[in-house]
Amino acid sequence: MPVRVDAERWSRSSKQSYSYVSPPRNYEDIHYECWRCNTADVFTAAQQKAAFEVKQAYIWQRRILCQACFSERRRLEQISRAQSKQWREAKNKVARDRRFLEKWLNALEELPGYAARRNTANIAMLKKRLASLA
Repeated sequence: MPVRVDAERWSRSSKQSYSYVSPPRNYEDIHYECWRCNTADVFTAAQQKAAFEVKQAYIWQRRILCQACFSERRRLEQISRAQSKQWREAKNKVARDRRFLEKWLNALEELPGYAARRNTANIAMLKKRLASLA
């Protein structure tokens, strides 16, 4: 079901795009296949309105992960951020904690499978630290 577009609520960068010159009247469901698991999914008109007008996402942003894969990516990102924060705050304490290092490394190594950028530097550092603990 189409949902009315209110281009005045778009982000600043979206308003600088060509779409703002002649915005569509309505958002319409966009069917796509998940990049990771090939599951068919839909970026609904209502989800688009929320993304572009409430969350202020860039208007040309498109979904590539189904909801399940996107949720898993978010979970892995949260682990990675939490481990990184703990590393910054208590490096001396966690630098020799094998479980801590492995948890962080596993999250970082899985993220590229969910269309996230590979953190080569931290992966290399963690592998080196784990090897030194062996």
